[in-house]
Amino acid sequence: MYNSHYTVKTISNLLKNEVDIQSSIDETAIARWITSLEQLLYADVIKDYRTDAVDFDGTNFTLFEDVKFDHIVKLYDEDEELVKCSPIAAHQFKGEKAIYWCEGDNCYAKLLRSGVDKLTVIFKAMPEVKTADSSETVCVPNEWIEMVLSKVRGEAYKLAGDDAQAAKWLNDYNTQLEQFKVWVAERQKWFGE
Repeated sequence: MYNSHYTVKTISNLLKNEVDIQSSIDETAIARWITSLEQLLYADVIKDYRTDAVDFDGTNFTLFEDVKFDHIVKLYDEDEELVKCSPIAAHQFKGEKAIYWCEGDNCYAKLLRSGVDKLTVIFKAMPEVKTADSSETVCVPNEWIEMVLSKVRGEAYKLAGDDAQAAKWLNDYNTQLEQFKVWVAERQKWFGE
């Protein structure tokens, strides 16, 4: 995961010194905006994948505490990739394919063979949810911290009711976000997928 070396507190202090709406900048809101941005970036732009094994009891598998079903990129038994499907499709395949799906908080899999007690999951690593007093750093490259600052500035002005300044900073953020997508794509070219 990227490390900007900036915490929520650091960003809050930076903005309090430069934004002329200091009274409406709440560190809890800043933490929420940063978390929202990080979750978006790691879900849709940054491909920070991790691999680990999960226990499988023949029907169910349990993900790690901070990994959600939507974070799964690929799932394998010992050597076969399982196909992600909906609960309805899971009942329609009837043993044609090795599949997995989710119903509520429960994850299920149907394999084409028995005796498998571990599944290998490749998942998207997601940053921790930030709080106002979090010591965790913002998980973007240091050279892109201005994108985060622009987003937070825009949200702060929007909260203060200054639509012109909010639009200016959110437009700046959107422009930087598009450039960031290109920057990440260039650095995450891999053999294979």
